[in-house]
Amino acid sequence: MPTTPPPLDSAAPEKRKLPQAVRWLIVGCVGIAGFLMIAPFVPTSTHHSREQAYRSLCRSNLHQIGLGIIMYCNNHGGTFPDSFQALMLDTPISPAMFVCPSSNDAPTTAPTTQAMADDLNHPGHISYIYLGRGLTNKSVLPNQIIAYEPLGNHSDGIDVLLGDGNARFVESPRAGKIISDATAGKNPVLLPP
Repeated sequence: MPTTPPPLDSAAPEKRKLPQAVRWLIVGCVGIAGFLMIAPFVPTSTHHSREQAYRSLCRSNLHQIGLGIIMYCNNHGGTFPDSFQALMLDTPISPAMFVCPSSNDAPTTAPTTQAMADDLNHPGHISYIYLGRGLTNKSVLPNQIIAYEPLGNHSDGIDVLLGDGNARFVESPRAGKIISDATAGKNPVLLPP
């Protein structure tokens, strides 16, 4: 007698289970695929956060230099220092204040204050350009730029030190104009956007 196959019940099909090892392999592959889809975005956000921190530290450095200039003015009849070297010799500013963390520069490690000040004349130990020579606390405008950094330390602009001792970030299009004016010997000022 022929055997008849069991009736097919489409409402409850027989489920086949995958072996445990195959299930783990699938879960692992899905996890790796998910990571690979997200991974390209992680370095960008980490880099962005790091750059924001570096930019803040750069502004803080310029602000500390501004406070040093105010101290220098108080000790020299309101006259600004002729250079960052003169500022370093007369105030307790650390060599690290003259270096933007986004640059390739490194603070001088010279053994004496005079040697540190001399090192500020050499590339690689200073990230900022000084424009305060000849100014006084009576002649400087609050929004006049007395120090700035070259383009390239930050991807989208520069930090500047103003005559009132505050530091600001200036975005690239305006930053180029500031640098152009400074290079031409003009006294650049930071105008409202």
